[in-house]
Amino acid sequence: MERKNKNKEMLEEIPDRIDLAKNSNTSVTVLEELAKDEDVHVRAAVARNHKTPVEILEELAKDEYWGVRDAVAENPNTPTEVLEVLSMDKIIGGNSVAGNPNTPPKVLEELAEDEWWSVIEEVARNPNTPAEGLKKLVTRVLGKSEYRDCMLREIIAKNPNTPVEILEELAKDGEVRVREEVAGNLNISVEVLEKLAKDEDWMVREVVAGNPNTPVKVLKELAKDKNNFVREDVAGNPSTSEEILEELAEDESSFVKATVAGNPKTPAKVLEELAKDKDEEVKEAVAENPKTPEKILRELAKKDEYLRVRHAVAKNHNTPAEILEELAKDEDNDVRYTVAKNPKTPVKVLEELAEDENVEVRKAVAGNPKTPVKVLAKLVEDKEDFVRAALARNPNITAEILEKLAEDKNNNVREALARSHKTPPKVLEELAKYKIYFVREALAGNPSTPAKVLEELAKDEDRLIRYTVAENPKTPANILEELAKDEDVDVRIAVARNLKTPAEILEELAKDKNDNVRCTVVENPKITAEILEKLAEDKYWRVRKVIAGNLKTPAEILEELAKDKEEVVREAVAGNPSVSEEILEKLLKDKDWKVSEAARKNLALRKIRKE
Repeated sequence: MERKNKNKEMLEEIPDRIDLAKNSNTSVTVLEELAKDEDVHVRAAVARNHKTPVEILEELAKDEYWGVRDAVAENPNTPTEVLEVLSMDKIIGGNSVAGNPNTPPKVLEELAEDEWWSVIEEVARNPNTPAEGLKKLVTRVLGKSEYRDCMLREIIAKNPNTPVEILEELAKDGEVRVREEVAGNLNISVEVLEKLAKDEDWMVREVVAGNPNTPVKVLKELAKDKNNFVREDVAGNPSTSEEILEELAEDESSFVKATVAGNPKTPAKVLEELAKDKDEEVKEAVAENPKTPEKILRELAKKDEYLRVRHAVAKNHNTPAEILEELAKDEDNDVRYTVAKNPKTPVKVLEELAEDENVEVRKAVAGNPKTPVKVLAKLVEDKEDFVRAALARNPNITAEILEKLAEDKNNNVREALARSHKTPPKVLEELAKYKIYFVREALAGNPSTPAKVLEELAKDEDRLIRYTVAENPKTPANILEELAKDEDVDVRIAVARNLKTPAEILEELAKDKNDNVRCTVVENPKITAEILEKLAEDKYWRVRKVIAGNLKTPAEILEELAKDKEEVVREAVAGNPSVSEEILEKLLKDKDWKVSEAARKNLALRKIRKE
């Protein structure tokens, strides 16, 4: 796949292309360019983006890096025919395909027979799994007491596509957790809910009490349940009638009353009464309720109220500006801190709080993305380093403010600047002059750090600094070349893993004496056919296994690996979507059942794709 960007200049101006690739508002034209990006994380982000067009996903499904293909397998917009092909990919495994709601039922039925229990669990979770498939899975585990069997029945009981007749059967299960999941299933019949509402275990009754499909007449009975938790769930149920809420507002349990107080359906007159309750938790819940009228919030914001209550009013995003303005003068630091953090706090209030005597309050203002630039500029002069460091982390910070902060002599501020992707290169160069460990470590990992700074850090005596430079996606090839000779094995592994490492450096690392380094080389999408050919004879089976599953591995190498003495290597060949049918036919007769089964599935899914 071509990696050159047509609009390279435009993309290089964006500090974080991954964010652009993730953004659902990114245009198709830009997504198309990012899908060819040389950085694998960018391509994977495009593959996960739900707005990525089908034709781009089809191309990314052929990507040489397994992580990108796995991201395509996760995307709910990936076409069924692509998912069919990816289900044969042994490197990514079946988990993502099995969990994709777009995966066709026939593929899910195939995956239901997978040897990996984690894949079977994903099939059981998938809402697209046909009823017949779920019936087969239930038959397989019904009545069994092993943990994984019980877990699978739980998952099936939770699946929204599970037929009513299966739910009725599982409602009689001896395991409480299974009956709990049945009680919470929105597909459950009223008759089963009525039966489970009388279950001997309170945890099952509690789930029935919280099910929004539970009829009001059943909720009315459960509102009288002897167990507090059951009544609490009735109080929080969105289907609970105002009449029941009024009754529960007088419950003996403060937790039940607090749940009533937090229910958006609770009438204003009930909230008004609960706002006078003696229990702090109840009043706090009223203060947090998004439907609490302004009149009540004003009363709860008074200074003679509990601290937690005033704190809740300050936190509520629906609290009017004038009440926030009053709370900004509260004597308690935590209340003012919460006002400073609230994104709805007016600018003039933030301006006042920027001069608050408490450091945590000013720190919250410095970190609030709604704080205006003129206020941020003033906080550069703040006496506390934690405030200035928070300022450096604000997503709306300007280059001018960052340059002012560069003059700061405090190490916490310097570290925050060294980590920020927005910090100008010349500032990062200045920071490199300070021999403070956390500043050097932050610079080593920052993609915005200039090459000459990375070159110096690559010679650092601390192995973790060198390791971080080796991981940095912006580290130039000449520096990676030096780090590939590092005495520390973890540094060499980081170079082998780096997706910017050129093929010639990978070729040298393929000769590394350490097995883990060679394995990491094989996993790098930039590996060439020549390197694969050399490593196909590696003495370490894990290296050969990864090569056997690599989509780039040439046919002649796969043919040789299909005869490997290790069954895990032959199994990886059998699962490779690129392997020829001729080799698969041979592997069908393999003495190891896992190998022959992998070959059978690969051939079966190819047949499905042709149909």
